[in-house]
Amino acid sequence: MPSLNPSVRDSTHELVVSCDPGPALRQLFEQQRPEFIAIHDVATHSSRKLLAGIAAAAKGPVQKLAIRRQGYGNTLATLSFVELPTALGPTVRVYSTDAEADEPAREAVARALLAFSTLGVLFVGEAPAASISGILRPLREDMIAGPWPNRHLLLLPLVVGVLVVLHVLLVRRRGVVPPLDLPDASPREPSTEVQP
Repeated sequence: MPSLNPSVRDSTHELVVSCDPGPALRQLFEQQRPEFIAIHDVATHSSRKLLAGIAAAAKGPVQKLAIRRQGYGNTLATLSFVELPTALGPTVRVYSTDAEADEPAREAVARALLAFSTLGVLFVGEAPAASISGILRPLREDMIAGPWPNRHLLLLPLVVGVLVVLHVLLVRRRGVVPPLDLPDASPREPSTEVQP
């Protein structure tokens, strides 16, 4: 079973494992059942930048989770995350699935984070529809094969996602809801004019 060391340095945590990072995270999540949000990039590389922006707005650090091989100390993968306060008191972690690791480990870590997250957010960059479909196919197959306890995936075009995050930060930090110019949705009096 992987063991999680709380903090080995300022804003760096360590997970000591005896297997590859993806299966180790799955074991940890199955055992502890943490609530967290996973941000995944599809045809873009912006989730770590987004975490840095969220951390700056929340006046907190981007933290790291280093996954190391037991007995050797080799770093197999490093994850970036931020901890955000909630209205109920405890913090919620927001992870980027863009791990610093070799390609097979990065993919396994991303699948584990998305599968066990409370909410998975997929930021979709600009790419042809056929390309996006091909990129999402392995994710769909993983969901079908299981285990996949997460039942909440949100697909956001990158531009909309940035606006949503900025809106949430404004509301949380300042209690301000930016004005939205929407057409008047009030019911109108029926017209008595006859149209030709």
